[in-house]
Amino acid sequence: MAARSTETIADLMRSALARDPDAVAVRSLDRELTYRELLGKAGAIAKRLDAMGVPVDEPVGLLLRRTPEVIAALLGVLLSGRTYLPLDAAHPADRIAFLLADSGTRRVLVDQSCADSVPPGPWTLIDADVCMADHGDDLPFRATDPASTALVIYTSGTTGQPKGCWITHRNLDNFVRWTVDSCPRETFECSVAAASLCFDFSIAEILPALAAGGSVLVLNHHVEMLDLPGHLRPTQVNGVPSVLSAVTRDRPLPSSVGLVTLGGEAVPPSLVARLFDGGVLLVRSVYGPTETTVIATSTYLTRADTDRPISLGDPVSGVEIYLVDDDFHQVPDGTVGEVLIGGLGVSNGYPRLASLTAGRFVADPFSGRPGARVYRTGDHARRTEDGRLEFVGRRDHQVKFRGVRMELSEIEQVLMSHRSVASAAVAVAGAEPAQFLLAYIWPADHRTPPTAAELRTHAEAKLPSTMWPAQYALLDELPLTTNGKIDRARLPREPRPLLDGARGTPEASNEEAVLLERRLAEIWASTLNVPTVRRDDNLYALGGSSMALIRIRKSIVAELGMDVPMQVLLGCPTVAELAAELLDEFRPARR
Repeated sequence: MAARSTETIADLMRSALARDPDAVAVRSLDRELTYRELLGKAGAIAKRLDAMGVPVDEPVGLLLRRTPEVIAALLGVLLSGRTYLPLDAAHPADRIAFLLADSGTRRVLVDQSCADSVPPGPWTLIDADVCMADHGDDLPFRATDPASTALVIYTSGTTGQPKGCWITHRNLDNFVRWTVDSCPRETFECSVAAASLCFDFSIAEILPALAAGGSVLVLNHHVEMLDLPGHLRPTQVNGVPSVLSAVTRDRPLPSSVGLVTLGGEAVPPSLVARLFDGGVLLVRSVYGPTETTVIATSTYLTRADTDRPISLGDPVSGVEIYLVDDDFHQVPDGTVGEVLIGGLGVSNGYPRLASLTAGRFVADPFSGRPGARVYRTGDHARRTEDGRLEFVGRRDHQVKFRGVRMELSEIEQVLMSHRSVASAAVAVAGAEPAQFLLAYIWPADHRTPPTAAELRTHAEAKLPSTMWPAQYALLDELPLTTNGKIDRARLPREPRPLLDGARGTPEASNEEAVLLERRLAEIWASTLNVPTVRRDDNLYALGGSSMALIRIRKSIVAELGMDVPMQVLLGCPTVAELAAELLDEFRPARR
């Protein structure tokens, strides 16, 4: 195993191809690609990028449907020694344009269904399907500089704009080697890939399984595991605890699942117990920010962890963890300190934001390695007497909401860019599982405040759905601290809601549709714990999530007698859209 410490992702995938080129590498609900086909398609992408002379540190955008080909396109960029920039067609055009311009991307791999999502600009669209249609035996492997960038992934930023984190090939190689070594090989037989490529957890879902010679099952969302056909038997699931809690609320994961890895937010002991009770043999808790390449610490959990706080675990191979006080002195066991992360996982930071990089990525005072840096996470933790590392909290205004790390100030900056808003504050309100984002508004003119509908439209045009406030409230006074900042502790607990303006969606065309919309609106309102739901209210803007979708599905089955596939619910975020789809596909039960 000593040789494993120098193997790259490319080395591991070459070995997987040599062992069995006809083994299935990537599956979807209705298709599959062998290793020969997958790497042949990736080779065609690499060859096209070579012909275009794309430099290794110039990101190549990826904006494709979630099919096996998106994995081939990703590998074509990555294994050719280049840099990929994940994009999401569901994001607003302004955000996609910012990511492309800020990262210096000039080429974007697209397919026909996603090409229109790329806004006009100085970038060239490459039809990935055309590239891969006539693939041959060319392989994607090119010479790679370990210090060059492999991935640019954007996280929420305090300035109102997301910040791009540049992760190197050395970072990814170390992470994949460790993952392959730390998990039983049989758990890679079928790894579920359900996270957006824009979420760093997608790396853990895809690359280790392929490096280990296993396969990847591409889904649109974890909730699709509820409807998997019998021939698809996932063996490994990586996910955010809140999502997997919802997925497993009424029934266990498929019996084939042998390993569940939980990360992105605090792990509830009750979920660990439920997974063990459902037959999962191995449950792992992991922790790590994007800036240190997905996972920095990890621990396998036992039944003993089902009635105590979950540990963050031990550092992964090549990574160091330090707890320090404000003077950068290491704190003794039992004392709370800021978590610093050093070692091979530390990325190149935010090259477009030199001052922010300098403040968060600082010289490593402990390792003694010349040029070594540590990342200041802003997380606080303590080490217990028995050696367990326990998370305590954040030191700044950053939060984890439904598994997504975000700066609330980014949402605030977007809201304050509206002409009618002078100041804004955003908070996480409510209690699990019905938490939501609440935006407090101080209008520019109290005589003509903006409507909630105006602000909702403004936010939806600039932010991904995970960052949309569900409710808007009017501040009658602006509580300030002595230094002139908003005093969040004094924000009203029962604020005055902003009124909505008139909505423009035409009414349903027939009585049957009206009745079905009314029933669905009642189900949504009850599930989301809101007074009313209009026919064109967006589920996610109301505070909905995948957890809410699961509960909505259960209620529709019980009250309307329709077993609605999760894919339909995912594609119909308003009552009007869902009612129209159900009237086309189902015959509602009359009661």
